[in-house]
Amino acid sequence: MARKRIQNVDPSLDDNDDKENNENNHPAKKKKAPNYTEPKDFEVCRAWVQVSEDPMVGTNQDGNTFWSCVSTLYHEAVPDPIQPVDSLKKRWSNYLQPSINKFHGFVNLVESRNESGASAEDQLNQDLRLYSQDQQSHFKYLRCYKLLVKSPKWHNYCRDNNKRGEKKRARSPSSEAL
Repeated sequence: MARKRIQNVDPSLDDNDDKENNENNHPAKKKKAPNYTEPKDFEVCRAWVQVSEDPMVGTNQDGNTFWSCVSTLYHEAVPDPIQPVDSLKKRWSNYLQPSINKFHGFVNLVESRNESGASAEDQLNQDLRLYSQDQQSHFKYLRCYKLLVKSPKWHNYCRDNNKRGEKKRARSPSSEAL
C-alpha cells in the first residue's frame, strides 16, 4: 500500500513546498534597478563625451557599438548596480539630452539679450528661472550641462538633432496634403 505524503500544517516548516510554489505559481519578478542619481547622470554624460570624442573609435561606428562603449566607461565609474545598455541609452535620449538641450536654449536666449551689467551668476539664475517657468520643474542637470557645453561633439549632436527635427516638421502630413 502506497503511503500518502502528509503535508505540514505549518507551511514554514517545509522548504520544498515554498520553492515549488514560488517557481511554479509565482515567477520571480525582475528587480528594477534603482533610479539614477545626479552622480550617475553625470557619469552617463561623462562616458558619452569620452566615447564621442575618442579619436581611436571615430564617428563611423554603429549605435550599438557606441552605447556598448558608453556602458563600459559608465560601469568603470559606477560598478553597481549594473545598468543595461538600453537603460543608459534611454536615460540619455529621453531625459538628459532633451532637458539639457532645452536649458541650453535658454542659455542662448539670455546671452543673446546681452544685458549690460549682468554677471555670469545673474545670467545663470535667469537661465534657471526661465527653464523652471517653461518646464514647471527645476533644472536637475547643471553639472552635466557644464561638462557637455565644453564638448564640440555635443554641440554637433545638438545641431544635428535640431536639423532632424526641422526635416520632420517640414514633412508633416499637413504639409504633404498641399
